[in-house]
Amino acid sequence: MGKKKRILIIEDDIDLVETMKIILESKNYEVIVSYDTESGFTKIKKEKPDLIILDVMFGNKERAEGFSLARSIRQDKEIASIPILMITAVNTKSAVFKFSPETDGEYLPVDTFLNKPVQPEELVREVERLIKMEVSIWKDWSPEDISNKDSMLSPKNNILRLCHYRYCLKSFKNLGYTKIFSDNLGEMAGVSSTQVRKDFSLFGISGNKRGGYLIDNLIEKINFILGKNEMQKVILVGVGNLGKALLKYKGFEEEGMQIIAGFDVDPAKQVKIGNISVYPLREMTEFIKSNKIKIAILTVPGLVAQNTAEKLVSAGICGILNFAPVTLKVPEKVVVRNVNLAIELESIIYCTNVKERNEILEGKHEYGT
Repeated sequence: MGKKKRILIIEDDIDLVETMKIILESKNYEVIVSYDTESGFTKIKKEKPDLIILDVMFGNKERAEGFSLARSIRQDKEIASIPILMITAVNTKSAVFKFSPETDGEYLPVDTFLNKPVQPEELVREVERLIKMEVSIWKDWSPEDISNKDSMLSPKNNILRLCHYRYCLKSFKNLGYTKIFSDNLGEMAGVSSTQVRKDFSLFGISGNKRGGYLIDNLIEKINFILGKNEMQKVILVGVGNLGKALLKYKGFEEEGMQIIAGFDVDPAKQVKIGNISVYPLREMTEFIKSNKIKIAILTVPGLVAQNTAEKLVSAGICGILNFAPVTLKVPEKVVVRNVNLAIELESIIYCTNVKERNEILEGKHEYGT
């Protein structure tokens, strides 16, 4: 009887690890386990497994550590040839969405992609195939293959583009389209078709080059990723002119978001705006806890923004859209997005003026004046 093939599972879901371990050991594989990428890399170097099963996301960190580890493996000549099977929490519901090493490998140098929940038969089949293959198709992968695309691993940038893609897809659907190709979507979104595919592949979404994407399925997939499969409840703090305008805006609900309450210290502003009630600030904490609110819009003056943000966080708020002209200091687990309209407008003014000055200078140079 030959030596057992060894498989290293790098995954932080203990239950999933135990399930895969039982399945693979029943097929006579030796299974090694690591629950984080740092110790996982150490075990790869030490154990030299025949196959690596690697998760994408680990804990609550800002980066998809599985992708970074896969790239580190490919850059180490000692272990670069080991095949990698990557698993993701995005549940694929349509045959339209399949990872393709041929189109996405330069960005994600892994040999195949499986979606959670992992089906036993599919897991065994892919493991057997990769074990027989012995050497990864990406053993000669280089960072140059993705050039300067590290920024694409940033969840912030990727999510912003996903939101834009969703808007574009809805526009195509309203025009009567049922299918779309990455070049069509990229043209409308103002990015390359390659960028579209790379952004989608981060979440295990890939299309058929010939068949394209089914628009309804793609919108459903993006809605799932963005949490738009259910209405997201939001509160607003600070009912000045900007806050009042946001409370009156009807577009939020169309996008799966609902501002259910406003809060302000001024009794004169504690009224009903449309169908949204504005409450005293002292009632905010209890309202957040009783309604399980996770997201808040902050439109208070800069002098009180930090103090208000601290109250929001202590009440359980996990995400803040901040319109106050200050940088908030919050725990790392809290997501903050800053929107400073004055700075954005100043940036546009500057860029416009520079462009005009350059055009004037170029004109003088051309005509020798």
